[in-house]
Amino acid sequence: MKINERAARANADDEAFEELLAEYRPFIASCVYKTAGRHTDMHDDAMSVAIIAFEEAVRRYKPESGSFLSFAGTVIRCRLIDHMRADRPKMRVVSLESLAREDEVKDGRQDRVGHERLSIKPQSRFDDPLKLEIEQLAGALGAYGLKFADVARCSPRARKTKAACRKAARAIHDDPALFAGLRSTGRLPVAELEKISSVSRKTLARHRSYIVCLAEMLSGEYVYLAGYAESAEEGEIR
Repeated sequence: MKINERAARANADDEAFEELLAEYRPFIASCVYKTAGRHTDMHDDAMSVAIIAFEEAVRRYKPESGSFLSFAGTVIRCRLIDHMRADRPKMRVVSLESLAREDEVKDGRQDRVGHERLSIKPQSRFDDPLKLEIEQLAGALGAYGLKFADVARCSPRARKTKAACRKAARAIHDDPALFAGLRSTGRLPVAELEKISSVSRKTLARHRSYIVCLAEMLSGEYVYLAGYAESAEEGEIR
């Protein structure tokens, strides 16, 4: 029986679920490692969160959503990032304009002042992970044909519009199937997103790049940048 079929069966059969969980513990541990950046054991809090998230994925999975393991991986990462935020040190705010300078660095157009503004230093031991996340996010945006400069250009100025964009990004974050569809097609599901978030089509279309960037920041793959995405509520991401 294929994994997708087994997952659907496990939703209604406790014994089938226990068998699935036992078999895929290495997969769950791998998700923890990729998200938290460290190995774990069965007694680790992060592993407990991940197992609960795996159960949630089984409960919410629908065959039409595609691969169960992709779906489960997204759910696990989302729940882990929520858990990890409580322990993350408070960091300074980064602007999208600063991230846009990363594009200029790669193109050889960055001056010394710009470089200093890009180098965010809440504490020195966090420098490398943060820079790695910025590079990873740049790659993720590249899959949509976007650069940080594109995101900065279409970022909203009004607080009300920022809140609407954040609401749309959260709606994507909270719906693994919707997020998986966004990543596979590269297109913002405007009609469906308007329905579930109540954000107007005009706002969704005008600020597509900004919403996609926020959704990626909140995806569960960026421990540090997720905090910056959340600060959009205060108008701190510009």
